[in-house]
Amino acid sequence: MVISSHDIDLIYEVSDAVYVLRHGEVLAAGDPGEVFACAETMDRAGLTQPWLVKLHSELGLPLCKTEAEFFQRMHNNAIGAIKEAS
Repeated sequence: MVISSHDIDLIYEVSDAVYVLRHGEVLAAGDPGEVFACAETMDRAGLTQPWLVKLHSELGLPLCKTEAEFFQRMHNNAIGAIKEAS
């Protein structure tokens, strides 16, 4: 299936591979996490990084593919921290 969209968060979550275009020129292609993590490429394309990729880049958090995976990981980390503190 091929999807064309400016909804970067959706594309990040549902795609196995992506192409970032600018005026018909392919700026980058490959794994969504790797492509969208390149802030320079995203800036050249006039796009913003998916929010999950921004968290990964800005805060050094693990790169999650979906919102559900992110919240599950945060939940598990919180439970682990509580158990360690007990």
